[in-house]
Formats: sequence, structure tokens, C-alpha cells
Amino acid sequence: AIRHNVLFRACSNDELGDLIDAFSARKGVQRDSVVIREGAQGDGFYVLSTGSVSVYESTDFKGTLHSGMGFGEIALLYSCPRAATVRA
Repeated sequence: AIRHNVLFRACSNDELGDLIDAFSARKGVQRDSVVIREGAQGDGFYVLSTGSVSVYESTDFKGTLHSGMGFGEIALLYSCPRAATVRA
């Protein structure tokens, strides 16, 4: 799922394997549950292996992310609060 993600395109197969080994799976996310909340401290990066999530800034719908796409990197890269809320 991460092979086509823009953050990982330049990674070799070995590097991707190392990344995947470092990931931890979060299974059974319930529909309409909040995965990350706008304004919260960032503590992880997420990659969708299946399904989709909706992205909101304040109450404004911004888009849908699908399998293979990632989110949560802004807070980690810039040491800032989460920029959006992501719902399953």
C-alpha cells in the first residue's frame, strides 16, 4: 500500500521492508470514529492499507483518502499540532 505514496517513492525494497517492520497495525477502526483530531499533538504517521477516511478542517470537509495514501506527517515534520481531523 505504501509503494505509491509520495513520501516513499524513492525507497528501495529493502528500505520499504524496514519501514513496514517499524509500523504497527491499527485494526478494527469503527466507522465515524476519529483517527486523529485537529489541534492534537502528533504522535504517528498513518498509511491506509484498505478502506478510506474523510478529512476535515474545523467542520469543513476537505477530501477523502484511500488505500495507499498516508496522513499525519505535517505534525511530525513541523512539530506542530494536527492540521485536520481524520474520520474513518
